[in-house]
Parts: sequence; C-alpha cells; structure tokens
Amino acid sequence: MESKAKLSDVSRDYQTGKMRLTFTVDHINPEELTTLEGKDLRLRVVQWREKRSLDSNAYLWLLCTKIAEAIPTSKEEIYSAMLEDYGCFDTLEDGSPITVTMLSDIDVKLLDGHYKKYKESNDGKFTSYIKLKGSSEMDSKEMSTLIDGVIYEAQQMGIETITPDEKAKLVQEWNLS
Repeated sequence: MESKAKLSDVSRDYQTGKMRLTFTVDHINPEELTTLEGKDLRLRVVQWREKRSLDSNAYLWLLCTKIAEAIPTSKEEIYSAMLEDYGCFDTLEDGSPITVTMLSDIDVKLLDGHYKKYKESNDGKFTSYIKLKGSSEMDSKEMSTLIDGVIYEAQQMGIETITPDEKAKLVQEWNLS
C-alpha cells in the first residue's frame, strides 16, 4: 500500500526510547490497515514526487524511434544516448550517486541498467561508471527534463514534435505547473 502523506508529529516513547511518528495520509483503505495492526512493517519514508504519466513515456519512445529511423540505429541506442545526455543519476538512500568501477575490457552493457562513463584509471585498466535512472524510475520533473532534451534533439534533425501547447498539456498532466 502506498499513499501521499505528511509527517505531522515526531515524539519519543520514554518507556522504550523508540521514536513515534504520526502521518496525515491523503487516501488509505482502513480495512487494509486493520490487517496490519500489531505486525512488523517495513517503512520507507521519502519525499513525495508525482509519477510521470504513461503518455510521457509513450511520447519519449515515439521520438526515440523517429530519431533512430533517421540515423539509422536502434531506438534502444537512442534511448541510452538520451539518458546519458538528459537523464539523471540513480542514487543511494543518502543521495550519493551509484557508481561501479570495473576492468576496462568488460562491456558495461553486461550490467543491469544504464551507465555513463565518468572516469578511467591512468593506466587505462579500470573504468568507472555512474548509474542512470531509467525513465520508469523518474519522477515527473526528471521525465520532463528528459523529454525536453529529446524534443530538442528531434527538432535539430527536422523531426516533427508536439507544439508548445501540446507540451504544456503534457506538463499539466505531470502536475508540474
């Protein structure tokens, strides 16, 4: 179960020394909560961000396909290049980027996900990469930045893109006002 919430109160239980958190929740099914009462739960508290719409992802892939047909290459190659140029880093819970260092002769495509090269050892034996978020992991703001970049690249190639009014409508759907 997932819901948008605000942290309303923080206190400490003086008998146990444990923290007590109170959340104000927008929408939640009370019946679901009663089945969880008294059970150990996994709690992950992160800042709320609106998820990007499925229309935004469909439009991203449409543009990647059109660019790939014009070059020609695969839409997956274009998608990876756009993530490198306009995407964002995937991060650990402390906000630091996820990095991987490996022997330079190993293909980074063997790893799960998308990576951008950022450093090579002086002797050339090792290469370090930063993990990029895929579009399915992005929030609305990150997705908007990615699509803006892909639109720019498509326009530079003479590929027809949505009008500013249509873009404004998509942005409105992403709740980015």
